[in-house]
Amino acid sequence: MADELKSRDGVSCQVVDPGQLRLPFPGQKAPGEDGEKLRMLVSEATGVVLATPEYHGSLSSVMKLVVENLGFPSVLAGKPVALLGVAAGQIGAIKSLEALEAMVREGGG
Repeated sequence: MADELKSRDGVSCQVVDPGQLRLPFPGQKAPGEDGEKLRMLVSEATGVVLATPEYHGSLSSVMKLVVENLGFPSVLAGKPVALLGVAAGQIGAIKSLEALEAMVREGGG
């Protein structure tokens, strides 16, 4: 996805690996500045692509933590958000994408 976006004239793309961030769990004080950096990066973006594998019929816990750290109302509010899921099987990542869509929508995104 990033390569495709970067191939377009006038489009820049920054990939964020949430596994490299130290994001606090909801209700906990941040161990560092990564949560704030993530919110700033997303708030400055024109659009966002959220990608998750499907684990046990839902999204990854890391993606849930990312969405939780985007605040409420979410810094996704008013932005175009594309959802990308990866899974094997006949229905693909439909369950993880349904869960992610609900989280983004309910968070004000």
